[in-house]
Amino acid sequence: TMGYDHLPVVKKLKIGIISTGDELKSPGEPLSFGEIYESNSYGLSGLVEALGHTPIRYPAVIDSLSELRAQFNEAATECDLFLTSGGVSMGEYDFVRKIMEEEGDLHFWRMKIRPGSPPLFGLWNATPLFGLPGNPISSAACCRFFVYPYLLKLLGIKSEKPVKAILKNDFIKKKNFTRFAKSKLSTTKNGKIEVEILKGQESFRIKSFVKSNIWTLLPAGKSKFKKGQIVDCFFPNHINQSLI
Repeated sequence: TMGYDHLPVVKKLKIGIISTGDELKSPGEPLSFGEIYESNSYGLSGLVEALGHTPIRYPAVIDSLSELRAQFNEAATECDLFLTSGGVSMGEYDFVRKIMEEEGDLHFWRMKIRPGSPPLFGLWNATPLFGLPGNPISSAACCRFFVYPYLLKLLGIKSEKPVKAILKNDFIKKKNFTRFAKSKLSTTKNGKIEVEILKGQESFRIKSFVKSNIWTLLPAGKSKFKKGQIVDCFFPNHINQSLI
């Protein structure tokens, strides 16, 4: 109806999702001591779908190099890129990091960020791989601030512009770390956009994550943020350009 005979389109990417760890159990299974429910693949699938791509969830992989290698090979064959959760820190059983160091093409590992300090990126059999932390909050943050920009770059979309908001409360963080703060965006009666950095910023705090509706990005190089100053914010499950 607009008179165009051709429209540029892009094919949906197939994005694999692999959770790792001996302690993981499917939701509904009885738990033994030290075991937890595997939730990251469900959350990451939702974030992938929110960008319009196709998530492919694979069964959780135990802490085994051979099992991980086989699953990586399958995902690299079937997907355009894939995400892992867990196994990227410095422990003896962090096999995602180990296998990428020894057999993959590792581009970077660890960043000065909170939450989610040990994200990883590289190629496995020429297929891009993002290794995300096992903690659900850290995994969500790293997906939003590393995977999302990567996907936008692949599609030729310009870098996101942050939502500018007035900070409603003081906040202090470590100076040399970039902080992704769980926050609540709101508007005043006269149309001002405000954001409150919620209590409970530790990565294990789920309640503050559930209450949040936006991430506040607090850059490295500064530790004190004062009420009333302007800060940059990013919606958690879609790019900012979808609204502004």
